[in-house]
Amino acid sequence: MRLVKLCRMLMVFGLSFSVGLANAATLSVTVTDPNDAPIAGVDVYAITFGQNGPDVTNTKIGQTDANGLCQLTVTNNKEYNVFATAAGKMPSVRDQMMSWGENSPFMEVGTADVAKAITLRDATAGDNVRDMRFKVKHNGGATARMLMLHVQKKNNFEPAGFGVASIKSSANGGDYAYLYSVPTNETSKAYELDVYIPEDDEGIHESIDHKDEAGINDLGTFDVTSGLGGRPAQQNYGEGLGEVVYEGIVKDDDTGDPIADCQIHLHANSQQYPLELQTMSDSKGYFAFYENADTNNLLFEDGVDYFVDFMCQGYRGEFASFTYDITDPTTRVEKSLVEATGIVKGVVKINGTPCPEAWLNIWPDWQRSNHQSLNPYEKPGMGFANARVDLGSFEITGIPTGRYIVEANTPFNNQPAQYNWGPDRTSGSQADWGDDLIVQINEAGASKYATVLNAADESAAPASVYDSATKTLIVNIPLTATGNNSISGTITFTGGTAPDPTQVLVMCREDFSDEGSQPNAGFTILRSQDLVSTGVYTYEIPNLPDGTYRVEVKAPNFGVVYKNGGEHNENITLSTAKPNATVNFNMEPSGTVLCSLRKPDGTLFRPTDGMNFVGASVNARGTDVQSWGYNEVRKNGQARIEGLLPGEYMLEVNGWGRSYDYATARLTNVTVKAGEVTTAEIPLKKGVRVNPVLSAALPDEILQMVAANEARMRVVYLPSSEKVSVKNIREVFKDDDTTPAIYYWDGGWNVAA
Repeated sequence: MRLVKLCRMLMVFGLSFSVGLANAATLSVTVTDPNDAPIAGVDVYAITFGQNGPDVTNTKIGQTDANGLCQLTVTNNKEYNVFATAAGKMPSVRDQMMSWGENSPFMEVGTADVAKAITLRDATAGDNVRDMRFKVKHNGGATARMLMLHVQKKNNFEPAGFGVASIKSSANGGDYAYLYSVPTNETSKAYELDVYIPEDDEGIHESIDHKDEAGINDLGTFDVTSGLGGRPAQQNYGEGLGEVVYEGIVKDDDTGDPIADCQIHLHANSQQYPLELQTMSDSKGYFAFYENADTNNLLFEDGVDYFVDFMCQGYRGEFASFTYDITDPTTRVEKSLVEATGIVKGVVKINGTPCPEAWLNIWPDWQRSNHQSLNPYEKPGMGFANARVDLGSFEITGIPTGRYIVEANTPFNNQPAQYNWGPDRTSGSQADWGDDLIVQINEAGASKYATVLNAADESAAPASVYDSATKTLIVNIPLTATGNNSISGTITFTGGTAPDPTQVLVMCREDFSDEGSQPNAGFTILRSQDLVSTGVYTYEIPNLPDGTYRVEVKAPNFGVVYKNGGEHNENITLSTAKPNATVNFNMEPSGTVLCSLRKPDGTLFRPTDGMNFVGASVNARGTDVQSWGYNEVRKNGQARIEGLLPGEYMLEVNGWGRSYDYATARLTNVTVKAGEVTTAEIPLKKGVRVNPVLSAALPDEILQMVAANEARMRVVYLPSSEKVSVKNIREVFKDDDTTPAIYYWDGGWNVAA
């Protein structure tokens, strides 16, 4: 998966020869053959990324001299990926991306000069590779432009080749751009070549042949003067992808900036030729829909009208249409979306107390809307949103004009609370809506905030559910999961000044079961009167049903001191026979991890709402201390994990949502200090969706070890094009250097060293 991650990285950055000597170091790259003889004329790339994506200024390119040496002036305190490539040489850039350890392309540059050695060999017939070249007509004319070059298999997006070139336009005598050691393929038009110019934000995607023939593959000249930039997005269709049918750029109507992660839905309203396809725009706003590569099973019909919907959180929805013409099959568009400015603000309460943890969902209200009205704000809104709610309050922006359903979910209540059902929590019929509520946004009105009306007569909603002065929705949730049990104990703060008790949250909850029912949960917030001695408070969580609970404490700048791996606060069983349990906590000064995720294209990962909902959480696990924590990545692209005791940690990322297609990512050796914030950035790697089906016979001794928790078993799926090898088996187990891993290979069991 690391291979695909770096492949995407190479496609979207620009290069610059500017030198910041005041904050610079020298990167010396030496390229030799297997006999340590220097190789001259090798292209060397040193690639880095900034906060907003590829770092144009600080990425460098050069070439080795007669001594095999290339010296690049790089910027201090940055992370670089360094590659070397030349005609007829291996490993290719693609293969270098797969290397780990001392051969890894990754380097950290501090303030001192650094050096790197790379070994290249001659390509052989057994490598089945061939070099390719082409010229490019671009808007730079006689001024050289930096080209980002990428070749991938058309049917499955498997990366094949990469390169960078700085050339003049072909119209001004420009040189060739080269891609070295690209695997050959006999299938007609099996590859897609991407040429992208960051400076102009232009690029092309061309189907090409790259057959196993003698000599260099000369592809001719490509015109990029009016091409669409960015990488192609894959539609949700299981067949191989053929020629582009409908492609374009989605932009912000006001700024002209590209819009990423826009959900695009293509459909045909035809009973005879039904078709539904979906895709999403990439970081450059680009999207594409493709014909099937199998000409015997084509998707699009000549003369049929197709409709395209554009939906993105924070913008008003738009649509377009086109008629497919088999003689001129490709339609190109540029779609501008207008930013939505509506806001839904509110607070979630449980029995009058702000709820410490909840999730809010917003979607169009089709029932309580006037579909025939001339006023847009009386019609169903065309926006979707969901958001995490911390300590009760929420404010969700970017909601278009219209009427909406608002629903809150919490772990402390068995059923979601739909705000529109009113105080009686029951939806009425249209003839008698009773106390049902209307949540309405009018972007053209005096306020962008949602207002709330009584559905029966559209009068002002009561103050118990809506504060008209502050435009605040009050979502009240009564606790329905109640019982006769309780968990109580003491919380002792040592090593520092105890925090404000009203900021200390104690929660208990059951684990999610396989039966699909929501687990029981409860919480309490400390009060000043709970203080029994210096730094010591008592707490109680009452009215708990029978069940087995885990108890957690969250306090500013303090973390829980766990015992025996956390056993003292887990598996707390309550029943009629044992209605009460005591769980005491010791708290010590803690630190915080502030973590961000870097996507393969170099931009920060941010969760999205609505139909293209995607999210991720970061887990921190102590490797030399019994402490752990987690949090979700928020809209600012950061996950803040508090309450971690001082020590070393491993961070692990897990995501969800229809468009989250990254493999589990980890970062080790993260140091946390008391009272300090540790910043960390985790690179995400493209993953491959698989069907988790295992059919294999394992030795009894292995199964017994797994059953006894003496070993862990992992099922790994590789792309069909990648053969199983000792190298990639070791790669699978590299994330846990402390545990020996065994695998069955070549007739026997081995240890992954």
